[in-house]
Amino acid sequence: MVPNALATEAAAVDRQLREQWVHWKRQARVIGSLFKTILDRQLHRYVRKPGSRKGYQRFDEYVADVTGGMANSTIWVFMRIHQLTEGSNPLPPEEVDAMPQQNAYELTKLKPEQRTAALIRKAIETPTRKFKAEVENIKNADLPAEKRKPVFVDIHEHWPIELVEMFEETVTDFSLLPVVRDGDREMAIRHKAIMTILICARIHASDEVQHAKAEMEAHALEVPNVTETNAVELAVPPPMRPGIAVNGKKSEHA
Repeated sequence: MVPNALATEAAAVDRQLREQWVHWKRQARVIGSLFKTILDRQLHRYVRKPGSRKGYQRFDEYVADVTGGMANSTIWVFMRIHQLTEGSNPLPPEEVDAMPQQNAYELTKLKPEQRTAALIRKAIETPTRKFKAEVENIKNADLPAEKRKPVFVDIHEHWPIELVEMFEETVTDFSLLPVVRDGDREMAIRHKAIMTILICARIHASDEVQHAKAEMEAHALEVPNVTETNAVELAVPPPMRPGIAVNGKKSEHA
């Protein structure tokens, strides 16, 4: 059992972290709103450049100066996220703030009428890669069958060269299997080969994986249910008492 003091400290820091995380996510939407106002009203032209009497001619120049060189694409994402709260079928700001930023951005790619209550709930709760696929499927549904495209998600990793060579060799070998080359062209042969490799790995190591998961669960620490009051008390430093030395100095009221 974890000591109460540690559990209380953990609860306090966790609470503060979650509050700051919500605040940080809100900032993307708020910053997007402010930049959109600047752009729509061309207000950057009336803001003096540092060390000059003249204003900014271009919006992207203003953005670079304000953000210290942040990519313009990031600011455009922020502005699009803010636009979810405007126009037809606007979303409450608190719902937008509750979404992962990438999910909010994916939601901007849909028509306002496609943003159903069920989809908003998914945007809040679904991991980003899975939600991106959900949005792509919705967009595909509006297209004629011949124009629909398979849904892909980008994966970027840095692998050691030995692993790359082993992976490519294994994929090439599995691509020769009859189960992979079954004539079904719904999925590329390479992707079917990779899926077959993963299925084989899961079957082969299924028992060991379940055992490892059970061991990890067994070793998880049992945490006491500390009260929120205790957590708040720990988060807020206690007031100085007269005569108590702090950093080598006594309080003024000693």
